[in-house]
Amino acid sequence: MISSEKMSVNWKSNKINVIIKNSIAKKEALIMIDQIICGYRHTYILKEDGTLSAWGINNHCQLGDDTYTDRAIPEQVGDDSDWSYASIGPVHTLAIKSDGTLWAWGSNGHGQLGDGTFIDRVIPHKVGDDNNWSSVSAAGLHSLGLRSDGTLWVWGANLKSQLGVSANQDEYLPVQVGSNNDWEAIAAGHDHNLALRSDGTLWSWGFNSHGQLGDGTTKIEPVPFQIENSHTWRSIYAKCSYNMAIRSDGTLWAWGENNYAQLGVGSTADKWIPTQIGDDDGWATIALGTNHVLAIKSDGTLWGWGPNSYGQLGDGSTRSRVIPYKIAYDDNWEFVAAGWGHTIAIKTDGTLWAWGRNNYGQLGDGTTEDRLTPTNIMKHQIIPRKPLY
Repeated sequence: MISSEKMSVNWKSNKINVIIKNSIAKKEALIMIDQIICGYRHTYILKEDGTLSAWGINNHCQLGDDTYTDRAIPEQVGDDSDWSYASIGPVHTLAIKSDGTLWAWGSNGHGQLGDGTFIDRVIPHKVGDDNNWSSVSAAGLHSLGLRSDGTLWVWGANLKSQLGVSANQDEYLPVQVGSNNDWEAIAAGHDHNLALRSDGTLWSWGFNSHGQLGDGTTKIEPVPFQIENSHTWRSIYAKCSYNMAIRSDGTLWAWGENNYAQLGVGSTADKWIPTQIGDDDGWATIALGTNHVLAIKSDGTLWGWGPNSYGQLGDGSTRSRVIPYKIAYDDNWEFVAAGWGHTIAIKTDGTLWAWGRNNYGQLGDGTTEDRLTPTNIMKHQIIPRKPLY
């Protein structure tokens, strides 16, 4: 049965207990994975021990390792072990520590790091002195954040009104959006945003060239407005110029840009209002790539659709799919994340899998070879726990 708990695009999963082989000491150490996050061509893992590991492209030091060197295998970010949440955009990273402080690194040309400067940061850099951050969402050139008091904050690029604070000027420090204190989840697209409030209502604002705001128009909206008169939204996901959301009944809805059939509705026509994908009501969690989508149902099966030039759907082919297509016959998928042409996922047995584009080592398997099917990149064993859906 699907819970009514709301999730953002970067929803933090229940901890996954795994045993990972220590390649140096040849001993087994119990750890737990909290989060898997895919960026443009890079990947992050947040472990229960509070460490962050990253791999893939590093041209803007988005891996936070004080270099611009790409990584083909996971490598820990610094020495800190008190990270609790992370979100990655194409060229910058945001993360929250267990004390509620916010940290950022990578490109900062539009103030998207929120530290009041234009200075790029090559290692994690503390943003202000506040210690009540609960969630963040990193977009192309702007950022969103929620505080523990339910207030919504924005910073970075604002040329297309994506910050929701009316004036089309960049903000280099976090600025509050309105005065509401009942925001529960956030999801940042390239130039637009989605947010959920505690009453189950869905709100959006920003650029709207492909109907990604879901109001039936392509008009820019500079401040948050409600989509539909509905209180049934459970989780939200945004990427580039399209969105997906799951309602409390487990049905899946999509809208926005659809040039690669990423909406999964059987066509390549944009949708300007939320449109249901099929008739199924068992959707548990979704991962939006730049233009491909992976989804897990409550029965543990994995589904994919959209472009597949690099095997990012994992079905062994390079054939695109315009509607949800079942990937293999496994029914033990636990969590999935997607980037630009690559996908990372965990099974309920604790094994970590990757497939798709790998030109910058974003799959983390030590090579730069693309993979058309799920490839085990770490040997894990799960300790049974409560399912996330």
